Amino acid sequence: MLLTHNSTIRGKLDTYKIIKTLPAAAGGMASVSFAINSRGQQVVIKSPKITGDGNDDMRIDKLRVEAEILKDISGSASQNFIVKYLDESPQSNDFFLVIEKINGKTIKEIVTLQPLAEQAVLRYFQNIVKALNFLHRQNIIHRDIKPNNIIVDPIRGPILIDFGAAKQGWIQMKQGNETIIGTPGWSCPHQFTGGLSTSCDVYSAGAVLFYMLVGKEPKFYMNTKHTLTQEPNQIRSGISHEISTIVKNSIDPDHRLVSSADDLLVHTGRVVTPSITQPYILLEGVKYTLRNDTDIGRAHQICDRNCHSTGYQTRPAIPINEKGKNYLSKHHIRIWKDKNGYFWIQDLRSKNGSAIFSNGSYRRLTPGKKELLNPKSVVALCYNQSKGAYVTFTFHER
Repeated sequence: MLLTHNSTIRGKLDTYKIIKTLPAAAGGMASVSFAINSRGQQVVIKSPKITGDGNDDMRIDKLRVEAEILKDISGSASQNFIVKYLDESPQSNDFFLVIEKINGKTIKEIVTLQPLAEQAVLRYFQNIVKALNFLHRQNIIHRDIKPNNIIVDPIRGPILIDFGAAKQGWIQMKQGNETIIGTPGWSCPHQFTGGLSTSCDVYSAGAVLFYMLVGKEPKFYMNTKHTLTQEPNQIRSGISHEISTIVKNSIDPDHRLVSSADDLLVHTGRVVTPSITQPYILLEGVKYTLRNDTDIGRAHQICDRNCHSTGYQTRPAIPINEKGKNYLSKHHIRIWKDKNGYFWIQDLRSKNGSAIFSNGSYRRLTPGKKELLNPKSVVALCYNQSKGAYVTFTFHER
């Protein structure tokens, strides 16, 4: 779609007069224009950058994903640190997305001038982590947290943008053979090999924290295992040991001490210690301690005749809300500990199946058959070969 100065376009909810179209960024997926709606409010209009290079469908798909996810979370009181959805094209064959215009610079632009003071970094970082905390509880993984995707508004503070790489349930950009979802150097290496979890966003947030403190990209201080070889206080004087420890433990592909946004909120400003000493799973950004038998399934108030007929009398210990969808079974999967302390998993003959990630791909679990869980195992509740994983959790063993 070619948007020209003073032209007018109509969305589903409003009309927009184009003020300015920005020059196309090299390698960018979308064209960006500034516009005014019928009430005089300035907005941003994103449209797929059509070039005829064979990737146009992917660019359209990316923008549709962004629109669908932002629309789903629009109106939430917890969304203040996330760019707001306003409108979209009524035509499916000429798509555009309308979002709020945020006044401010990206963290990349701010830090390019000079690294930030530690107290300013902590204020900014808490906004970022609160945004992730909210997203992960909506089963959304951003997958592209980096300084260019965070704009600092003078009033609201840092605001997270660009959800084209995000995943919510089965909503995600279709991944071709050569498509990289995320940004090397900022994204957790696991997400490039398929072992995606909410912890990948935590890794990226730690990389942004490093950048705000040091003023340089963390990849220049990483080894081949993508862990830091130097902490921020070893690179720049005046940075506290406490915040350096948070950075080091966040940028850890194995997520040994910091695996959730909750960890970052709790431990920001002091030394990170393990928040859970027993084995646990990380599901939708929440840690659930594992003891003996633990069932996971779709949230329901009372087990009915259908539950009883398959042998279930009580609700799952870990219920998952689906927002009107019905992909999960009421009793979907079970984790239990044997007498030797090992944890096993079993798909409870769920209607959409389960899968476990191993050797670079997902493998479906045989319904009713138990399988040993290994540390860092990623399990998908509902798995479809064409759509991928629906809800995932990671098993952590202390």
